[in-house]
Amino acid sequence: MLSIVLSISTSGQISAEDVRKHVYFLASDYTEGRLSGSHGNQIARDYIEFYLKKLGYDVIEQKFPIPGKIHVEEFAVEPNLPLKPLYFSSSGDIRGRLGRDIQVIDADSLSEFDMMMKAIDARENGKKAVIFLVSRPILQRSYFRNDLKIVALQMEKKDENLLRNQREVHIHLKVKKENITGINLIAIKKGQPGSRYIMVGAHYDHLGYGPMGSMKPDLMDIHNGADDNASGVAGVLELAEYFAHRSTSHGLVFVFWDAEELGLLGSKYYIEHPVIPLDSILAYLNFDMIGRMRDSTLYLIGIKTAREFQGIVDSLKGLYALKIKSSDSGFGASDQNAFYSSRVPVLHFFTGAHSDYHTPFDDPEKLNYRGEETVLKFARDLILTLDEFGSLKYVKLEMPSGPSRTRLKVSLGVIPDYASSGGEGLRIFGTRKDSPAYRAGLREGDVIIKIGNYRIKNIYDLMYALSRYNPGDEAEIVYLRDGREIRSRVKFEKARRMR
Repeated sequence: MLSIVLSISTSGQISAEDVRKHVYFLASDYTEGRLSGSHGNQIARDYIEFYLKKLGYDVIEQKFPIPGKIHVEEFAVEPNLPLKPLYFSSSGDIRGRLGRDIQVIDADSLSEFDMMMKAIDARENGKKAVIFLVSRPILQRSYFRNDLKIVALQMEKKDENLLRNQREVHIHLKVKKENITGINLIAIKKGQPGSRYIMVGAHYDHLGYGPMGSMKPDLMDIHNGADDNASGVAGVLELAEYFAHRSTSHGLVFVFWDAEELGLLGSKYYIEHPVIPLDSILAYLNFDMIGRMRDSTLYLIGIKTAREFQGIVDSLKGLYALKIKSSDSGFGASDQNAFYSSRVPVLHFFTGAHSDYHTPFDDPEKLNYRGEETVLKFARDLILTLDEFGSLKYVKLEMPSGPSRTRLKVSLGVIPDYASSGGEGLRIFGTRKDSPAYRAGLREGDVIIKIGNYRIKNIYDLMYALSRYNPGDEAEIVYLRDGREIRSRVKFEKARRMR
């Protein structure tokens, strides 16, 4: 690692070649997909921290708990069958008959998400446990902090004949959810006395080997995450280098988030435990997937979250012949969400989706490094322009309409808090204007506890409940606001598909 860092220029100039070197290390097989809590994640973090210190920054490690590492404390089956717990299983002590109390499901054609939905379906139909028949064992390669409230086991298909003569099975399983430690890295450059801070961030974690979050869950392979999000990390490192020895009026904060892929956990923790007070942050700039520019197009999410942003962007884009495509609201599937929800103006830099997203094929050689250099120079000039503003006018906007990545037939129109689980229900960050949820009265901070006959404890319960409805169906929705239970009616609309 040392030799790689020393080979990167620290001239203070933004360089496509330096971006390339950062990405090739961060997205190498050596970092094993950078899953939070893993050795590869630590290697990536050490690299970032070493480079920042080389630039002269003091680095703060902000540690936070990540729940969901499963530890089997007790497990016994009578009669003795070659069953193994699945990582999304709940604890239980059950005695039941196969078929009547314990459902057996061939899982060869199912993704792991589909298996979870089948498990919830079995639970809703009164089953005590579910046994999935698999061709090869399924391992926990990510974290699962939710509780599906059903015992879920697996058996290799080569052994399924052992089930044929069994009438009653006794299963005793006790699982414990352990915490691992996530770590945000924060480098602060102070400005003039009484000034505010411009925060610049990117998440450095990714999916490890999958399959949780993977678009190719059947491929157990390293998900290198070159575009998502080694590109963003490399970009923030280059900006940190540029500003390391240049004076600015406002202070600058360069932050590298952990556990974004597990539900934006690192940025959410920062909002709850800020190192720099939120009211001292002029703006937050987020960089996530900026490495595959096509046709000189840059997407800016949050252009209207401050009244001044549009004018600033218009004054700069012509310098780089960029085609700027913008969306108004600051909501989106990255770390700017928590800041925008906390009344901080945000801009999220993004160069577009592609078919390698969340697959083992998002590799360094596929990135457009000259394109990223252009993005970063534009961002540099935007930061320098922001530095001339004493304040920005925050604008609260509704969640934008957008297509669904799921296979659900209906849409509710909410932004779930993915870190919300195990309590009274599922908290939401907000609702899309004119969506079914918005028309039913739901707003930011509400907690969904029931849809129709389905209790909602976590994101999986919500997905399962939505899977039971068709466009045009209506149901009662129950939610909490400031501890008060509210009942309303929701009419579901058709989900739009990603192309």
